[in-house]
Amino acid sequence: MLTIKLSRTQLVILLGVIAVVSIGYWTWANHIFGMGVYPGGTLKVVYKFERADIGPSTYTMIVKPNGSKFDIFETVESNGRKADEVGSGFGASGAAGAARIRFEANRTENIDLSPLAVLDEKEIEIKPNDKYLLPDGAILQTGDKSVMLGINVINAVYTHPNYPTQRVVLALADPETKKLLLYPPLLERQKDGKLYTRVKLIEFTPPQK
Repeated sequence: MLTIKLSRTQLVILLGVIAVVSIGYWTWANHIFGMGVYPGGTLKVVYKFERADIGPSTYTMIVKPNGSKFDIFETVESNGRKADEVGSGFGASGAAGAARIRFEANRTENIDLSPLAVLDEKEIEIKPNDKYLLPDGAILQTGDKSVMLGINVINAVYTHPNYPTQRVVLALADPETKKLLLYPPLLERQKDGKLYTRVKLIEFTPPQK
């Protein structure tokens, strides 16, 4: 069961993440950060979406067991949009399609993250303080390990030669936690050295049985 709860007057589509990157990102995000085999129990994740020209939005997903199945409850809250601008289709499958349609005209402005997919396709282990040469001349430079909301992450910066004014700052979750997240704990796109969009995990409750 999918339940979408909306505030009376506000926006519905995940504005922050929608404009983070191009269509290629949606495929990449769902491919790498989509749900793995669900271990059971109740899971809660909350993301905050920010964009330089739009107020912040929050996205909450709660997964609860229901017999041999599980229910997913999703809530999106945001200021800055009228009720008639509300769209449907959230979660790992729906949000991508809704976002692509609404923002397709701007896709060429956003850095292409699709080269990152090779890391998952080839099952390459991401290590701290290392450099990964990716297709099309893109580079993932990892930094130190840190802890974010109890999650072990590796900090990293992604660059692409075709987008010299942009870079993406990432916090990459450990392999087991990554299976439970729709997006990385942090994905911040910077343009000309300034924040353009940010997707940040602000609450995480691992599956509780």
